[in-house]
Amino acid sequence: MEETSRTTSFLPVSFPHPVSSKLDNHNFLDWEQQDQLIMSWLLASIIDALLTRMVNCDTSAQVWKTLELYFATQVRAKVTQFKTQLHNTKKGDLSITDYLLKIRNAVDLLALVGHKIAVKDHIDAIFEGLPQDYETFIISVNSRLDPYTVEEIEALLLAQESRIEKNIKIADLSTPSLAHLITTNRNGFPNFNYTASTRNSNFRPPTHSGNGMQHFRGNFTQQGR
Repeated sequence: MEETSRTTSFLPVSFPHPVSSKLDNHNFLDWEQQDQLIMSWLLASIIDALLTRMVNCDTSAQVWKTLELYFATQVRAKVTQFKTQLHNTKKGDLSITDYLLKIRNAVDLLALVGHKIAVKDHIDAIFEGLPQDYETFIISVNSRLDPYTVEEIEALLLAQESRIEKNIKIADLSTPSLAHLITTNRNGFPNFNYTASTRNSNFRPPTHSGNGMQHFRGNFTQQGR
C-alpha cells in the first residue's frame, strides 16, 4: 500500500538524471518511482490470462523479460506449426490455383511470426506437394541455371496444368470403349454371341461314306446318286 501511495504521489515524475547516470542514495528513490510507474503501465496493458505470470515480478525489467520469454516460446511453437502446415500441403484434387494459394498462405503465416522463408524454400515446398504428373516439369525447372521467381513458377504451373488436362482429354478420346471391345472379335468382325447349342441344332458338317457323298444343310439331307 505504501509502494502504491508513494508511486502515485509522484505523477508525473520528473527524472532529471540521464539513464546512464549511476544510481546512488540521491537518485534511487526517483529511479524506483519511475520504474514502478513503467511497471504499472505494462501490467495495465497485459491481458488477464497473462497477469498470473507476473506475480513474482518486482520491477518493470522483470515484467518485460517474462513477457519476452513467453512470446518467444509462443513464436517458436507457431513457426513449427506453420512449417509443418507448409510441408504437409499437397495438391491432391485441388486446382493449381487453389493449391498455390494454400502454399502462399502458409508462407505468409511464417512471415507474420518473423520467420520469412527464402524464395528457393518457397518453390521447393510447391514442388514437394505436386503429384507424379508434374515430375517432368520439376526436372526441367531444376535443370535451369538461372533461378526462377515464385511468380514465374506459378505462371508456368498454370500453363502446365492446362497441358496435362488437354492430354488427358485426348487420351480419353483415343481409347476404345469397353462396349466396343466386347462386341468385336479379334479379326475386327462383330461378335453375334450365338450359343453352341444353337450352332449344333441348325448346322451339321458334311460326311463321306464310300463313293457316295452326303451333304447336309440345316436340317435337310440330300443324297448323291
